[in-house]
Order: sequence, then C-alpha cells, then structure tokens
Amino acid sequence: MGIEQTSDQDSAAVEDQPYDGRKLSYATTFPNPLQRKTIQTIEFLTGKWRLLSRIRAFERRGIPKGHAFFAQALDVMGIDVKTPAEQLAHIPKSGPVIITANHPHGLVDGMVLAELIGRVPSGKVASSDTMMGPVVEREWNPFTAKMIQRSNASVVPVFFPGANSRLYQIANQISATLRQGLLIREVVIAMNKPQAPIVRAAIDRDEIKEWSSDPRGFMKWLRAKTIGSA
Repeated sequence: MGIEQTSDQDSAAVEDQPYDGRKLSYATTFPNPLQRKTIQTIEFLTGKWRLLSRIRAFERRGIPKGHAFFAQALDVMGIDVKTPAEQLAHIPKSGPVIITANHPHGLVDGMVLAELIGRVPSGKVASSDTMMGPVVEREWNPFTAKMIQRSNASVVPVFFPGANSRLYQIANQISATLRQGLLIREVVIAMNKPQAPIVRAAIDRDEIKEWSSDPRGFMKWLRAKTIGSA
C-alpha cells in the first residue's frame, strides 16, 4: 500500500477552501431524515444566513491559527469579552490547569472560554425543567472528579452568567428536534453582545482531597462553587 504525500501548497489550498455552509447545522444529531430536514428548516428560518455572513467575513480576513483564531472569530461576531484582568490572574501561567464551567449558551461558551484561556498561556446546555421555570445546570459527570483527584492540576471555576432564550426553554420541553433546531438561533442572538464570564480563584488542593472518597458529592460541591451557590 502506498502513502500519498502532500506538498505545502496542497495543504494551503485545502485551508483556503471556504467553509461549507451545509456543515453549519445541528441536524446531524439525529439519524432520522425527517428530523434532520426539520432542524435544517428551522435553522434557515431563524437566522442561519446571518451567522454564515459572519463566517464569510471571518474568511475574508484570512484564517489565523492558534489563539488568534478565537479572538478574530469573537471580533467578527461582535462579542466583546469583558472579564477583568484581576480575574484572569486566577488562571495559572504555567503547570496543568483544569477549568470547570457552567454551559448556559452553547457554542459561544466554548469560544469565549478558549479566548480567555489563550490570554494566559459538562457538555449539555443548561435548560429549564418546565416551559416557564428557571434554567438549571445539569448534573456534572463524576468522571471529572476522578480526573481532578488523580492529577495535581490547579482547578479554576469559571461562571457564565445568563441563559438561552425562553423560546429555547419552551422548545426543550416540547421536542428535542425543536430544541436542536433553535441552537443556531441562540448563537445569532448572542452576536453583538458582550460576555463577561467570572473567573473565580483556584480551589485549594486540600479542599479537593477532602472529597476523594465521594466523587458524586465532590461534583455537586464543585458545581456549586462554580455557579456561585456555595
């Protein structure tokens, strides 16, 4: 079996290809063709074209690598990160670091967090349990507790204020298809609005060791420390 080699010019040509707008969709969440088509339709009707126009603007500037990617992406989206310098100082400049954070907004949270971390060298979007109820951060995975306990990393909690729109919360109670279809709308809503996640002080390792025999209890405690209810 032969191995095909590519030149630097070939790699550059691939990188210069414009982003395929068909990939900008949460439709692949479901295998059912009807669900996929429904999600794609909702996305188109609720602002996908606006997000695509920002992507094209991003491409016209030239696509940077590394930390600059997130800084430019947020700039094109009009999202100004306003976390003050004294909070950024809580993130260690060297050594291993584990960041714990709530996840109220979806895609935007990850972009903002990457930008914050880059300034210093749970996976499910928070939702309400009823149509008009308060937004609740889901239970955190105990696997994270094991990773924290076994490492000697600094643990820095980051809290993102806010939540997705009430329409998203209502859709979440009606149908998973409707919920997924509205996720891009939530990204569009977040454009041109500042974000100011709160970077809390690193947690003392002695406090962490006290929870070594109770991973689920530790995650509940850590969740409360991150959100600010402990």
